[in-house]
Amino acid sequence: EFWFEAPPRQPPSRAAALLAPGGMRSFLRCLAAALLLLPSGAQGGVIEDTVVKVYNMAFGPECGKKCLEKAYTRANALMTESDADGDGFLVNTEWADFFDRLFQSSGPEVVSREFEKVCKSLECDPKVGIDKAKLKFVFQNKQWRHRLNMHFGDL
Repeated sequence: EFWFEAPPRQPPSRAAALLAPGGMRSFLRCLAAALLLLPSGAQGGVIEDTVVKVYNMAFGPECGKKCLEKAYTRANALMTESDADGDGFLVNTEWADFFDRLFQSSGPEVVSREFEKVCKSLECDPKVGIDKAKLKFVFQNKQWRHRLNMHFGDL
């Protein structure tokens, strides 16, 4: 017979569930969603900004604002090198130079196909060329940034 009797086991609490590996993320997502529904008055705006910042810290993109700014600066430098006439647009031949520098392209048919795809997605006229100001936004894509890093070095 034992002189010490252990207390009965309690079912796990909700706090323990929150501390589980996926529990905190789920909780933060629910909290963020609930707080985003607040009115957008002066206090609601402050709360919303805070929630957005917290959400981005926990679940945001791997390339933050500074990373993107650096990528845009490098992308602009690369596009300027390829823009032979300096008009701010990359026509098909200038695109070929840009694409070759960035991706070490595998041939003119690939370059032409990618030029058409990018023109279509950025809603530009292929005869005028791709606007460098719009083209920089493709560097939000991880693969494009990776190629840019290979060309210039790590961000």
